[in-house]
Amino acid sequence: MASMVDVSTILNPEGSSEVSPPERLRFLLQRLEGNSLLFQQNSLSERLLAMDEIDALAGGTASTMSEAAAFAEIERRALTLQHRLESANAELYQFIRTEIIGGHMQTILRWLDDLNPEAQNALPRPGLGFDARDDFMASLFQHSDPGDVSSLGSREMIAYQPTPVRHVLHLLKTVTLSDDDLFVDLGSGMGHVPLMMSMLAGVRSLGIEIEPAYVANAERCARTLQLENASFVAADARDADFSVGTIFYLYSPFTGSILKQVLRRLREQSLKRPIKVCSLGPCTCDLAKERWLKTSGPLDPNRITVFESQ
Repeated sequence: MASMVDVSTILNPEGSSEVSPPERLRFLLQRLEGNSLLFQQNSLSERLLAMDEIDALAGGTASTMSEAAAFAEIERRALTLQHRLESANAELYQFIRTEIIGGHMQTILRWLDDLNPEAQNALPRPGLGFDARDDFMASLFQHSDPGDVSSLGSREMIAYQPTPVRHVLHLLKTVTLSDDDLFVDLGSGMGHVPLMMSMLAGVRSLGIEIEPAYVANAERCARTLQLENASFVAADARDADFSVGTIFYLYSPFTGSILKQVLRRLREQSLKRPIKVCSLGPCTCDLAKERWLKTSGPLDPNRITVFESQ
């Protein structure tokens, strides 16, 4: 999809480590400023790369007063270019939001494919690091700053971190979904996973999150994108209503006694109907010890693991 803009060799034009940061930034700007292809709608991945490279070089130090003055002008140019790139991205993101509201989900899937750095791999890269697809989805969601929510209610609660997008996409390919399913994210944070499940699979989703500020962000995003099948509730997973969930997801949101209580409640639900439990991170090893669960695929804490009740 993207127009090719070669920025891969810009950082060091001569292949020498002796080039100073101001000179490297100047050369980068010379290559980028006049490149009209960079500002075309389809050049998102190239713009993101260019912005990362500018960030890596801006803010360097100069050794002399005259060099400092010259570097200040270069940094001014860099800031102007950054604003142009951000404006081009903002215009694209607004277009994609309009497509989502209109129900044209193939648009977002095409962009996610375009930004995929590991398209040749059958499985997503293991681990919890992020890539351009995470920046892309965060820009679409437009979450506001939730403020200070660093005070956890228990040492067994894990600080919020969104599930990397590549793992959510893998989850979508791994789990069979139907109109009768309700996907429940336990410890949903600002709702990335339920929002993507409803957006890309059309499935009903519910995010259960103890922090009200996160829930407010998720609800605001669902309203903005008109995702009526995504809902959120501010509640403790130990007390929330699990009675209509069919697929549950945990990105290791808690440990110890809290996790044991939640798994006990899920076990009770499994006695009433078949359920699936999907996990990512250290809690996968805890789920593997539950006799009422069996894996329907590989067991890997660094990727999504799907368990079925038995």
